[in-house]
Amino acid sequence: MLQVISSIEKADKVKTWGDYRKTIIQGLIASMSGTRFQELTQQPEPPFIFAGSGSGDFLRGHKSNSFFALLGKKPVGDAIEAIVTTDGAIRKYGFLQSELDRARSSLLNETEKAWLDRDKTESVRYVDAYVNHYLNGRPTIGMDNRYNYLKKELPGITLAEVNAEAAKAAPAQGSFALLMAPEMNAASLPNDKQLGTALAGAAKLPVTAYTEKKVSGSLVDPMPKPGTIVKESADAALGTSELTLSNGITVTLKPTDFKNDEVVMDAWRPGGYHAVPLDQKTPAQFSAQLVTAMGVKDLSPVDLEKFLAGRNLSVQPYVNANDEGIQGESSVKDLETFFQLVHAFFREPRKDEKLFLSTINRQKSMSANMKANPFAYFRDTLTSVMYANNPWAERMLMPEDYDKVRLDAAFEQYKRIFGNADGLHFTFVGSFDPAKLKPFILQYIASLPATPTVHRTVDVGIRTIRGQQELKVSRGADQKSLVSITWSGETPYSRNEDLKARALTEVMNIRIIEKLREQMSGIYGGGMSGGLAKRPFQSYNLGVNFPCGPVNVDTLTQALYGIIADVKANGCSEKELAKVKETWKKQY
Repeated sequence: MLQVISSIEKADKVKTWGDYRKTIIQGLIASMSGTRFQELTQQPEPPFIFAGSGSGDFLRGHKSNSFFALLGKKPVGDAIEAIVTTDGAIRKYGFLQSELDRARSSLLNETEKAWLDRDKTESVRYVDAYVNHYLNGRPTIGMDNRYNYLKKELPGITLAEVNAEAAKAAPAQGSFALLMAPEMNAASLPNDKQLGTALAGAAKLPVTAYTEKKVSGSLVDPMPKPGTIVKESADAALGTSELTLSNGITVTLKPTDFKNDEVVMDAWRPGGYHAVPLDQKTPAQFSAQLVTAMGVKDLSPVDLEKFLAGRNLSVQPYVNANDEGIQGESSVKDLETFFQLVHAFFREPRKDEKLFLSTINRQKSMSANMKANPFAYFRDTLTSVMYANNPWAERMLMPEDYDKVRLDAAFEQYKRIFGNADGLHFTFVGSFDPAKLKPFILQYIASLPATPTVHRTVDVGIRTIRGQQELKVSRGADQKSLVSITWSGETPYSRNEDLKARALTEVMNIRIIEKLREQMSGIYGGGMSGGLAKRPFQSYNLGVNFPCGPVNVDTLTQALYGIIADVKANGCSEKELAKVKETWKKQY
């Protein structure tokens, strides 16, 4: 992780609306800068995995202009150059009017969404605001005041004053670089002097004015021919409507009032990457992720973000081990754009070699970071042993695994899966009027191609090794341990038995907290989880996980087995079960 910090100075108190206006401008600058950094991650060889910037608290009462970047295995010098030259171009040439228009629109839209749900604001939002007011003097102006102020003031915030504020940031020569990395990599990293030299050198590099291409004005062109509803029924108990469309797709509609301006969707069917031959597993596994990283139609993810500026919606296709589909959410006013984006992910996925390489290279860097994490290494080793190196088991991917991913193969798998919408069941829940939602469903969902095909969950034979096994993994320098115990096997599935199993784990957690945490002071967190599963085969899986000090591993483990032995011999108490039921009722 790289940080570049500059212009540390005394923070101004926000006491007037004029002071507050300045914080709005600084927020717009951070948003626009973030978009430029995001564009850099779209390069075939990106200088970092992720980066951002902002003007904010450094220490209480002081602020700084700072940048941060997650590097993975990327060269530190390249990241410093990218940060410094991007910032230098902003300070010298400023932003474009189109960038400011999008940033203002997005900010107002986010504020409006929060305002529409103002009577359903979570308590933690108020608590955080009051704590910040007490500790830092930040005003708690209220949702109504903020929304009304932004509606009035945002149009008057000009490009000239935004660029003038951006130009005030201290140049890179006065900056401080902080690099945080695993100690094992120290020999290959720059020292303090080299970091300073890299900063000074980057500040002398030439910068150029930012340009951007015109973004497409449509997600769907031409408009698809609407389908029809061939069957409709209602479930009074659940408060749902069930639709069958002319292309065979089924839909559930469930209007709710939990939020005033939110509609959530999931479309699902059995399948996933376990439904393909083993040599096609990797392309199928990455297919949805890669298309999401490449965009739709003629829009890259950055272009799509610009196109959607001022709208509140998101769409995400997915391919898991045993299922596949698409999910998302939208504000009420943006529903048609939301449906158009869903349609585009089915009909017009985008193929881009540069963005493919960019995604693969970023994933390789992230996997290298994960490999260095002792807990991730432990989990991966545990999976390998538990499933006897079964190639279908969910292992941690290594950089060399990403080298085997081919764009054409992944793209073909995506088209195979999402080119045929047969068997999908769409569910919509939220603040909508079914009568107003149905025209969008007919236009964009009932028009999808759906050729009847068998869709099923495939049991690829992943089973745990039998008998009692013990594994010890030593990794990392910290005096930390993680204990993980798993019980698994095949058993007939029913919802009733699964509910009993989950109740059992909650009773166990009551006892684990009482014994291991309260009486023995051996753990802070952890406990038991699990239950019964129906797919891909009927089974049970229960597990206990808890972190602790190495000297306490054996003592705490034996205490846990003592709890288990007592429950096996004497069962649970009515008092414990009553606690579990009461908690479940409150959560429900």
